[in-house]
Amino acid sequence: AADVIAQIAAARGAAPLRILQALIYPEYAFAQVQDPSIPVNVDEYSWRGTLGTPAPVTLMGDGDLEANLFSDTEVNWAAIPVLVDTALAQIAIEGAEVTHISIQRNLPFTDTVQIRVFVNGTRGSGYLDADAQGNVIAVNTG
Repeated sequence: AADVIAQIAAARGAAPLRILQALIYPEYAFAQVQDPSIPVNVDEYSWRGTLGTPAPVTLMGDGDLEANLFSDTEVNWAAIPVLVDTALAQIAIEGAEVTHISIQRNLPFTDTVQIRVFVNGTRGSGYLDADAQGNVIAVNTG
């Protein structure tokens, strides 16, 4: 995850990189990031072994874009592999696999940046929530 975000920051030419949402899958990733030269614009970068060309994102709703963005420096990207292991250990379901990880602000509930690790299995699913530094907040099974 850290390498992908670093590649996007370099391609975007942004320091810090302002992110709306990052989705990390086992084999690919997506990140919606602010255009630093036109701050009202957001582009989505895809990564499938190599970084793809940015695509424009159509923003919906009347929310405040700036309130939804966070900086790449706010997230402890190195904590994500540990969170994956923790989620698999704490969500004890048959055939458990991490399907993806979402990193974004937890609006409208709080304005904190949240890392959510999604786990699916043959007999259930769940997710682990952590703060931006990788501290586990909650584990939910359903």
